[in-house]
Amino acid sequence: MRTSRFVLRCFLSACWTLVNAIYRVIQRVAWLFDGTANELRARERPEQYENSAQVMRILFRFKFDEILNQANVNNDFILLHERFDSPEYVLQDHITLYQVTKKEAIFIEARPGSELWRSREHNPFMMVSQFMFGRKVVRIPISSFWRLADSLGDPKGQLVFLANTARCGSTLLAQMFEVTNKIVAISEPSALDILSSKVTSKEKLTNDLKRLIIATVRVLCKPTLNRELAYVLKLTAQSMQGLPLVTEVFPKARYLFMYRDSLKVAQSLCRFSEELPAAKILFLLDKWRKSRVNYYLESIGMPPDTFKFTISSHLSFGTIVWGWTVKLFEQFRDAGLDIAAVRYEDIVERPVEAMTAIMRYLDLPENLALMAKSALEFDSQRDTPLASSVLRRHRTVEYSGREKAECDQICDTLDVPHLGQPYLAPGTITTKQNN
Repeated sequence: MRTSRFVLRCFLSACWTLVNAIYRVIQRVAWLFDGTANELRARERPEQYENSAQVMRILFRFKFDEILNQANVNNDFILLHERFDSPEYVLQDHITLYQVTKKEAIFIEARPGSELWRSREHNPFMMVSQFMFGRKVVRIPISSFWRLADSLGDPKGQLVFLANTARCGSTLLAQMFEVTNKIVAISEPSALDILSSKVTSKEKLTNDLKRLIIATVRVLCKPTLNRELAYVLKLTAQSMQGLPLVTEVFPKARYLFMYRDSLKVAQSLCRFSEELPAAKILFLLDKWRKSRVNYYLESIGMPPDTFKFTISSHLSFGTIVWGWTVKLFEQFRDAGLDIAAVRYEDIVERPVEAMTAIMRYLDLPENLALMAKSALEFDSQRDTPLASSVLRRHRTVEYSGREKAECDQICDTLDVPHLGQPYLAPGTITTKQNN
């Protein structure tokens, strides 16, 4: 991202924040006079369930970073109240879950007939598709959300959670599932990402958290007209730390972890950080302080203040992300979590054989593997700032000199192989010998 574009983005973000705040104050005052505020309070009562969904039209939208900024309906949109409706209204295929808070669940309504999880027709990432193509917002109280989820029950098809190291081809794998037309693959649903980011791998499952996770997954995986065989929820790299809690409430689900050559991941994350404004400002203002790095390390059981130095290289950032997710995956396996590994290089070199092994592990028809191969014909992140044609504009950071010394020190601290060294994750099901 050029400096001029970045500065303009920052200016527009400041203007948007100010205008949005003023509009919301005026809106709240108007609701006091027209009775909407009273109706919002009344919808919390159980007897008001059938009229507890607030439908609002999207007037304007803006996000500083459409990919990295988390979903926040109050920050992302300027909305106009239209009416109240039944929570069952959100069960239509063109309405999808966007955000979950302690008080409410927020849905995005798109054009009737559209399915925002279909990346070929929209964006490779669910949250971005919702932001770009949403026409209305539907907000329901958390009590109505739980009641709606209870009426749905657990997903009718096989439930699959796909964790990953980031920049490893997991978006491609999600689209390989999608093109079979028998699997609903949702890439990085923001609702589940927000839930997972609140927990660590050591946190206990409280009743409220358990209910929230169950309800979110049930609504994300609501039945569609496609009569799907399975639902694949592709998580962001940082949200995988919540997987042990998910396994408690969905013990029959299947779990996959996707990884790639460590040097390729680290270098790709460098180019990634140059293109996205939120990543760019992180490095400009923060440079990955020790406290931020140690937060990630604590989540995998390492002592506080493990790092005695500040991360200064973009390549080091990529090394931490790869090493942290790999270490977390290994700890999950050691703790008895039944999670299989999938290697990117196997899928690219032998797509049909690798996908056959994956379908077999997921108890899905193996003949879907041949259909899945067609996803390789396209850039999985086309028409986004992360498209190959865009990221190639940025130089590849060399693994040498000071950058290499810092990355090696990180790998030694995490007890993982140095960048570029051969690594075969335990439980990898896509290797030739396993096929």
